[in-house]
Amino acid sequence: MVVDGQERPGSPLQEAPMPEGGLRRVIVWFRRDLRLADNPALVAALRMAPEVLPVYIWVPEEEGQFQPGRCSRWWLAASLQALDADLRALGSRLLSYRAPDSRALLCRLARELGAGAVLFNHL
Repeated sequence: MVVDGQERPGSPLQEAPMPEGGLRRVIVWFRRDLRLADNPALVAALRMAPEVLPVYIWVPEEEGQFQPGRCSRWWLAASLQALDADLRALGSRLLSYRAPDSRALLCRLARELGAGAVLFNHL
């Protein structure tokens, strides 16, 4: 597996060969599914491109009237740290952002980072 532009042997994920004329880089947008195991978007990304950029965007405004409380924010922080540690063990890292609009930021990141697609799991 190639993560952050570097070859990383021994990935626990099954990787399919890159399709002819495939993408070079894709973004996987982690939302509430903060895990590597059993993550369909991540598996699909690994099949689509040799480089995967893991992204998390915190947008409490998109939560509606029920913004995350203190305990929810504590759980989120711990879960993001665990996900980042898992990614670092594979030679990658989680790109975390705070933004008022996830769609606008994802479009900007895809453009600036040269990602040909953004994948995520339906919640």
